[in-house]
Parts: sequence; structure tokens; C-alpha cells
Amino acid sequence: MTDTALDIEQLNRKRVALHPGQTAIFQTDARFRALIAGTGGGKTWTGPWWLANEIAKNPQGLFGVGAPTHKMLERQTVRELVNAFKGTSLEGEYKATRGEYLLPTGGMIYLCSMQDPNLVEGGQYNAWWLDEAGQMAVWAWVVIQARLGFHEGNLLLTTTPYNLGWLYRDIYKPAQDGDTDYFVSQFPSTWNPQYPHREFERAKRTMDERTFAMRYCGEFRKMSGLVWPGLADWVCPQDETDAALQAAQDAPQSVQWVGGIDWGYNNPFVALSGFLDSDDVLWLTTERYVAETLLKDHASSLDQQSIYYADPSGKQQIEEMIALGLTVYKADNDVTMGIERVTNRGKTGRLKISPACRNLINEAESYRYKEETDKPIKSDDHAPDALRYLISGIDQFATPEIVSVNDTEPNYAESEQDALFSDDSRIWQECV
Repeated sequence: MTDTALDIEQLNRKRVALHPGQTAIFQTDARFRALIAGTGGGKTWTGPWWLANEIAKNPQGLFGVGAPTHKMLERQTVRELVNAFKGTSLEGEYKATRGEYLLPTGGMIYLCSMQDPNLVEGGQYNAWWLDEAGQMAVWAWVVIQARLGFHEGNLLLTTTPYNLGWLYRDIYKPAQDGDTDYFVSQFPSTWNPQYPHREFERAKRTMDERTFAMRYCGEFRKMSGLVWPGLADWVCPQDETDAALQAAQDAPQSVQWVGGIDWGYNNPFVALSGFLDSDDVLWLTTERYVAETLLKDHASSLDQQSIYYADPSGKQQIEEMIALGLTVYKADNDVTMGIERVTNRGKTGRLKISPACRNLINEAESYRYKEETDKPIKSDDHAPDALRYLISGIDQFATPEIVSVNDTEPNYAESEQDALFSDDSRIWQECV
């Protein structure tokens, strides 16, 4: 064991407490190390302390820190690094416009987005830390290896697993197979002693098992088989749908009329319509599934009191439908998030599908994942797409996350307490 957490634990008398999953990356000689863990488990929080250990080896060296996007870099990764070094012998000057953190030791940390990894080309670094690496393209991994090559520098990856891509193939598998250049520490969200077990159990109860295993347990999962294997349980008897619809029509002020649209001409145009009741239950009562028909003819068959969420790629179609008197918004086309939101509604009893939505039910029965990917097969998916657009629209502000029950935001900069073991639950708000 050449690395130790001792140096950073005593860094200018700022004590840092690590749980076993975090400690493990300081107890390996592997050049390429990964913390692969559940959300809120303390991945990003660990990064600055690992980097401090690397700086201690080369005080005047050049170091790199990257995140998938500039927004994530600024609001999460940079914040953790600046706050960690504050009040220590590594407290330096962060120049945001240049993406540089000037160390008092004479070294420098280059902080950047990895949206275009080619911008990192040039220069040789002593160590790199890539935060949420699972969201980065494989080319980021290729480029960083080259940047570390001359000094045989170390790399830390902190991330939640998102798919069976390069992180699984090039980091996780070699580590599992015993390649000593690679090391992986995996742990669930609850290894952070401050992570609420009730939230962990809520997610387990409401999410697809495969998604839960990745997002909260830090485990890789192959997204195979049906996307919504439980959809048959979300279809309710026609008389139950009719009764709910009658109640909505009798008290229209208590419901919101909504719909989802997948554009098509040669392929079917699909519009799913229904209402959201006062208990936040979405009732799907009708579907329009027609090919080779003009938009004006579709418009005359749709409900003008409904709010529709549609495929955002159809900008012209959206404008035309609005001109025809309908209320249509662009939906979020994040496929993975849309699938999760549909699953969440179905598993919590907040999605009721009428047997009249025959094409939705039929297509959902064959809506499957591609082998070795986390994306569904693009075939006979018009109605499932419309369902995703609808639920992504009505639940667009309901992204699952750990949030504070307090009304004020924590002052991270003034906190002298270790974030990992803080009693302030707001420290563990994570927005990915």
C-alpha cells in the first residue's frame, strides 16, 4: 500500500472521516481507480481529498478535474473542491473564467467540461479526477489516458453506473478480472451514514429493479427484456375508467385534461388523451392511432381543452397544431428518464389505462430493450413514445432527488463541519 488517507486526514488539522467504500481508493496501488456508487453515497465528496493526496506527491505538478457538462462542473464538482480545500494548506485561488485553480504549492488544477474531450488535448498531467464519468463519452477516457501517459499519472473516476458502456467494459471488467492497473470500490447510497434509509426504501419500492440497482446500489445492470413488464397491471376495467371519466366530467374544475403526441404520417400519428385527477392519478381514456392523415384532420379530433406534450423534434407540427387552436408543448425526450417516470407512476398506482387504448397496450407488450444497451428497440414504439412524452410533461418537475425539508439553502462555504458526517440533511441534496 503506497497511498494512505493519513496525509489528507491531518491536512492542516482538517479532519476528514471516510466510510469503508471511500477509504478503499486510498488503499490500492492501481493507477485507474473508480468509486462506483449509489446517488448520495459520497462519490463527489471524496474526489478533492483523493486529489489532495496526489498533490502531496507532486506539489508543483499539473492536475485535472472534469465533469460531463460545464453546468455540472460549476454547481457540483468545483464547489466540492473549493470547499474541501478552504482553510487548509491547499487553499488557493479559483479563476473561473480560465478554469484554473492556482495552488499555493505552485501547482495548478485545470477544471473543465468533458463535452468536447478534444479540448483537453495537449499537456502532461500528474493526476486526473473525472466526476460522473459514466455520463462521458468513451473518447474522454481515451484522451485522459494520453494526458496521463508521460508521468504514468493516476486517475480517479467517481460515478453512478448508467449503462454497460466503456466504464463497464474498460474499467469495471478489468478490475473484476484481476488486472492490477484497475481498482473499483462499489457501494450503495446507504453506506453514507447520513443517507436516509426511508428514501432508499421508497426508491426500491417505486422504481424498476434494474434502475434502482444502478442508481441507488451502484451496481451495473443489463437492461434486457420488456421495458414495462408490469404494464398489464396498470390496465383497469372499462367500467372503472368510465366511472372515473364521468366523475371528471361532473367536476371538471378538479381535474387537468392532458395528452401526449407522437408525430407521424407514413408511420401512425398517436395521441393519447385523458386526465389527471385530484389524487395525482393519470387516467388514459382514449387514443388516436391513425396513419396518412393531415394534421388539420387530427386537430379536429382532439380535445381543445387538453394540454398536449409532444415529440420535441416536430417543431413545425407543434406550431401548426397551436395555430389550429390546440395547446401543445415540447416534451422532454430523455428516453431513460421518461421510462423511469412512467414506471414510477405505474408502480405507485398513479397510472390507469383504459382497455380502449388497444394500440398502446399491444405495442407496450413488445416494447423491449436492445441487447447490451439501456435503450429500447425502435420498432412499433409510437404509442409508448406518446406515453413517455405525456408523463415526462406532467411530471417534469418531479425528478426524484434528495431534497431539504427546510426552506433555506445550506451555506457550504461557511461550514467547518465535514459534509459527510454533517447533521444538516441539506448537505446531501444532489442534483444530477
